[in-house]
Amino acid sequence: MKCVRDGARNAEAEEKSIGAKGKNIKDIVKSVRAGTRCVKDEERSISAEAKSIRDGARSKEDWAKSDSDEKECGKDE
Repeated sequence: MKCVRDGARNAEAEEKSIGAKGKNIKDIVKSVRAGTRCVKDEERSISAEAKSIRDGARSKEDWAKSDSDEKECGKDE
């Protein structure tokens, strides 16, 4: 009977171990998902920065064009 009880204890211990491993895997998956979200957020941030830089460049081009238009207007007079 002792052998059977020991076997049952071992089986319970193994079951708990497997359950703990499953929990660890779930935690790892959650961590990876959170990391993926962080990467996506960072990509959005970089994308927004790039758009802002492009908009700034367009704005400078518009200013330069505006200045050259004013200079040309002054030449006509």
